[in-house]
Amino acid sequence: MVKNLSIRTALVLLLTVQVVAVGGLTGWFSLRSGNQAVDAVAAMLGREVGDRVEHAVERFLDAPHLLNQLNAEAIQLGGLDPLGRPEALEPIFWHHIQHFDVALTYQGNASREYVGARRLSDGSLTLSLVNESTGFRNQRWATNNRGERTSVLKHSERVFDPTERPWYAAAVAADGPIWTPVYADFSSLVLGITAAQPVHSADGDVVAVLATDLLFDQIGAWLRTLKVGETGLVYLIEPSGELVSSSTQTPVLLGTADEPVRVLAEQSTHPVIAATARLLPEAVGSLADLRAPHELRAFVDGHEHYVHVQSFEQAHGLRWLVVVAVPRADFTAQLDANARRTFWLCLLAVVVAALVGGWLTRLITRPLEALSLQMDEISRFELESSTLHSSAFAEINVIQGSLVAMKQGLRSFEKYVPSELVRILLRERQEAVLGLKPASVTVYFSDVAGFTSITEALPGDQLVELMSEYLGEMSIGVLESRGTLDKYIGDAIMAFWNAPEPVAQHPLVAVRVALRNQRLLAAMRTDWEARGLPPLHQRIGLHTGDVFVGNFGSPRRMDYTVVGDVVNLASRLEGRCKGYGVEILVSEAVYLAVRDHILCRPVDRVAVKGREAATTVYEPLCTHDEATPEQRALVEAAGQAFARYLDRDFAGAIEALDGLTDTASTVLRERCKRFIASPPDHDWNGAFIAVDK
Repeated sequence: MVKNLSIRTALVLLLTVQVVAVGGLTGWFSLRSGNQAVDAVAAMLGREVGDRVEHAVERFLDAPHLLNQLNAEAIQLGGLDPLGRPEALEPIFWHHIQHFDVALTYQGNASREYVGARRLSDGSLTLSLVNESTGFRNQRWATNNRGERTSVLKHSERVFDPTERPWYAAAVAADGPIWTPVYADFSSLVLGITAAQPVHSADGDVVAVLATDLLFDQIGAWLRTLKVGETGLVYLIEPSGELVSSSTQTPVLLGTADEPVRVLAEQSTHPVIAATARLLPEAVGSLADLRAPHELRAFVDGHEHYVHVQSFEQAHGLRWLVVVAVPRADFTAQLDANARRTFWLCLLAVVVAALVGGWLTRLITRPLEALSLQMDEISRFELESSTLHSSAFAEINVIQGSLVAMKQGLRSFEKYVPSELVRILLRERQEAVLGLKPASVTVYFSDVAGFTSITEALPGDQLVELMSEYLGEMSIGVLESRGTLDKYIGDAIMAFWNAPEPVAQHPLVAVRVALRNQRLLAAMRTDWEARGLPPLHQRIGLHTGDVFVGNFGSPRRMDYTVVGDVVNLASRLEGRCKGYGVEILVSEAVYLAVRDHILCRPVDRVAVKGREAATTVYEPLCTHDEATPEQRALVEAAGQAFARYLDRDFAGAIEALDGLTDTASTVLRERCKRFIASPPDHDWNGAFIAVDK
């Protein structure tokens, strides 16, 4: 049973239901009628486009046979002998090809002679000749604007016999006009087809064959000018399913010039072509038997397409299929726009009804709702400022002012304590109490090298500016990686990962932040030097292990932090960076956790002050993917030297360090020299006792 429902709310709900019901029924009938209209328009567009494509392609296909017929009539009217002087046909072919959109027209005769005129991709015309004068090798000539040969462009090394070509043999066998199968043109590497017809002697014998080549890039160029809806497409296929051409740039031919491979439509790289081609056999049966037009629907990547397919046959046995595919969204865009307008009109009616029913109480409910939202945000520790609407009631304005002040105070408070910790306490409705619990964390300590001298040399305002930029940028990497920024200790930064919220692979995350901060600081130094500020250098120490984490201090003043040996060692490692001349030092525990991702160099085995156990320390250089050959060589040499050092092979360690001049290598080299002069005790474990922090 509903409780605490106001009369105003009930009236508003009733009016809303009535308006929505009327609007919904109206919209449903409109949508249903619109969908039926869309289906009809889509079918009509498919048929219209299919017919246009069929007529246009037939014009392309008529041209080669028509040109062959014109050439035959010109030969007959000119009294030219197809078996004699093929060069006499050159002006005829050269003149005719200028007026037809074909690639090549030519004749071969029974005497193995050949003559042809070709249009190149740049529009220029060439003539080809094969006869006894050319050694029955194909000789191609450039021509002038009168169709006269000017210079030899190419002279084939191989004998060319037109009577052995497929087009010649097919025309002789049919004893009439024919189409060859679709093939890959050797010179342009595009699909083409040849129309051929025999030339007979007075005795009825075939003495020559006229042929004309049509390249399908011309058909494709025309298809791409065709507008099919907004984003529809058209493609042509053979009954075998092989692509002929399309209105897209998707390839129809793969492989190499020596071994071209036709593309099946269902294997096209274009998703719509591939999806609709796979649908065709299921929807219409055998493509070879398809005669009547079909209307289909296909889904491509979740979008519905209208598909129209029809067959057309051209004279002399050529038959292709025209497929038109148009996304349904091309037709429903206006319908959807109308639906959206109807929705907004209904929504406007709802708003008007709600305003009429509730305007008297709006002065109270609006600010109260805003207050409720503000309180909810504060309960989640979301402290971004938001707009509060002024109220006609003084009490509400007082509450709003108090909330604004509370958010400002909490935003200041957020800068002193980890905000994630506060959100957890608020989410779990807990009160902060003293107490520590065990956890595994990675601790990060950083410190600015030579900070005391920098503070003495800089005026106060410049020092504040410099350190504000430094601490701010260095903290970003910690916070963005879900680390907890524990505290600033002067110029030092202490942070840790995996508490209060878990962080996967926290040692790796911490090392990446350290590398990121050192790279960022190097870029900042350039800017500081340009502004006359001293360049800062920082040292970073990292260690991972078990600690106690929680609220530490007194009941009146506590700090969320980590306590344990891990913190001490991380701090000591930061201090040891100076002695080895490195920017980052990590413990062996960190190294073991990150070595598969980070390229690390062994530096030393140390036992720091306040800690009995020794640990091997490493310098992380970069990720394995970013490593240079020089860095890999350094790690290899340092690794060999350190291994020999631990094996008491001090001379071998010095030998491995040959060529390395950095501070860490120098420290190890000098120590090895001392041990050669004065060997360590028999129970020596390689550890160096560090006395600095």
